Amino acid sequence: MMADTLAPTPKAAVYRCGTLTYTLFSLIVVSGWLLLAGFCYSLVNNITSNVLPIQLKLYETPDWLIGLILTTLPGIWNMTVCPWVSASSDRHRGRFGRRIPYILYTLPCMVGGLVLFAFGPEIGSFLHGIAAFSNYSATTLTIAVLGCTVVFYQFFYMFTGSVFWYLFNDVIPAQFLTRFAGLFTISQAAGATVFNYFLFEYAETHAREIFLLAAVAFLTGFGLLCWRVKEGHYPPVEESELSNQEIRSLGKQTKLVIEFFLESFSVKLYWLIYLQTTLGAIGGTIWTFAIFFNRELNISLAELGVINAVAQILVVLLTYFAAYLADRWHPMRVNAYFVIFNAVGAFGAWTWLFVTPPDNYFFWMNLAGQIGCFGTILFNCSGFPKEMRVFAGSRFGQICSAQAMLRSIGATVTGVLAGLFITQIKGFYPDNPDFAYRYIFIWAGVFTALSGVIGFYIYREWLRLGGLEHYRAPAPWSKDRYETMPNPQVTYISPYWLRFALKIWNVLVIWGVIQYAGLTVYFFAAGRVSLGWKFVFTVLPVAALGMFWWLAIVRGIRRDLKIAQRGGELKLGIPHHGIPLIFALQNIGSTLIGFVWIWALVFRVYDDQLVWIYYLGTAIGGICTYLAFWVLRRMERGNSQLQPENPDENYLRTAMRNCRTRTVELIVNRNKAARPEA
Repeated sequence: MMADTLAPTPKAAVYRCGTLTYTLFSLIVVSGWLLLAGFCYSLVNNITSNVLPIQLKLYETPDWLIGLILTTLPGIWNMTVCPWVSASSDRHRGRFGRRIPYILYTLPCMVGGLVLFAFGPEIGSFLHGIAAFSNYSATTLTIAVLGCTVVFYQFFYMFTGSVFWYLFNDVIPAQFLTRFAGLFTISQAAGATVFNYFLFEYAETHAREIFLLAAVAFLTGFGLLCWRVKEGHYPPVEESELSNQEIRSLGKQTKLVIEFFLESFSVKLYWLIYLQTTLGAIGGTIWTFAIFFNRELNISLAELGVINAVAQILVVLLTYFAAYLADRWHPMRVNAYFVIFNAVGAFGAWTWLFVTPPDNYFFWMNLAGQIGCFGTILFNCSGFPKEMRVFAGSRFGQICSAQAMLRSIGATVTGVLAGLFITQIKGFYPDNPDFAYRYIFIWAGVFTALSGVIGFYIYREWLRLGGLEHYRAPAPWSKDRYETMPNPQVTYISPYWLRFALKIWNVLVIWGVIQYAGLTVYFFAAGRVSLGWKFVFTVLPVAALGMFWWLAIVRGIRRDLKIAQRGGELKLGIPHHGIPLIFALQNIGSTLIGFVWIWALVFRVYDDQLVWIYYLGTAIGGICTYLAFWVLRRMERGNSQLQPENPDENYLRTAMRNCRTRTVELIVNRNKAARPEA
């Protein structure tokens, strides 16, 4: 009788990725093995990229040779071996899957390379004792051994270092990809922290032990990965529809190379993503000089270390939550929105061409700026998951390697041009050549802005191909030329939260104008008349113009919301509520910090030029932000996928109403109690 009265046990949720099926527990276990490998991967990469240069420098290796060994030669492998490995793994079908074999069979060579790094000096001394090499010094032979080992190690690294990333898309369900990528970022940060905190200081004296530790870590992490992580079954490889009879008659490897280029570079959407990524890499080459830019603006290495440490701590604390939101809002949408915001603010550092901040000011400004780091973390969390949601799964590795190839070529070629750009600028400042580093924003800004333009068309093309619900990846190698992709449920536009975010923005925008007006009055009253007139003719008009434009944008969004709720045709588009809400909350924090800047700049630092440029830059930055919203409306043109408004979901509004009602009741009851009886 008791058995009959027991409630049925609820079934555990089941998650699928291709033919793989997981419970929540088994998914956590698989993710754990991948994250352990990610930790070891990060640890080993930090060891090789930091300890090897130090070891080569100890043997007085010339700088050009260090660059050749550590940068140029691996770059050649990245542009040749990596695409071949990626395309081959996409087409491989074996009992261990299509990714694991490429890791498993090259693992001994990777570990062997790390062991050779550990005993490079001993091998060099041994060779010096052989008659055939006795004419060369032990130092020269050691450098040669380390250089040859780098070539050997990097060749096999192209197998593991590329295929490892493709494995995520094959074993992690689509609805968890962004959250997994966030956890993977944390595991990599942990590996870097272990190296920097525990090992870096011994790089000169205990290099052998460090490399042996790297070999053990790599063998352990990836050995367990190959043993415990299982791939599913893949459909048979289709004969590419782009291959004609002449191509099919060629040798296997030649046919593979031709199909690689035909399949990877024949889709508009993929070309746009390649171009955007390459522009980002080209713009990023200038940040090699970022440390000198910070030094020019009075930030010491110790202060820079504090800023980086705070940033790393925040990354660890906030990454998973950011990844969760990116999953809920769709990584493509999150990435596209941030690309637009980055593009319109690309030249924000122009202010430092006209003023030099006092000591410690730029340090505190950067440290306080970490309040806006959540947006950056959210953007970083969306990058790779966006590609996993967009690139066709059957050729995912091949498409990623085509992108990496173009990115490497662009960065390699323009890296030299970025250095020449700084050198040319230095010619204009013979008395202070380091001032040229303040111009790095021009190089970065141009390519960031171009990347934003490309991002606009990427998003429009993605919407054309199905968008949130019906996206199908272009696959010109298949018969129907498209490949079905998983499109997990995401959060649509919430009218309530969008209106809430816009209200916050309205308050912030109007407050900005009031603040500038109040400062203007104060400057005239305090006798700083010249500064007051500068505000009257520059800061106030720019802020007022921005405010009126912003209110017009808000009016248009609200009008389209009403039309969408009636099922009508939109004039433009409605931006998703998520990113505007994040920026609104961040700007509340920035406004609070703004009070500190008013006290520091206006009442402590009597530099009228600095005050004027700072607030003029802030007002122009506001207009750039409004421009981003204007672009987003056009980017979302025709999109009206609204989340149904449910009164029960407006819990914030209900809670505030209940709080007001309860407060009024308490006041009334207190007054009744205090009123003397008649």
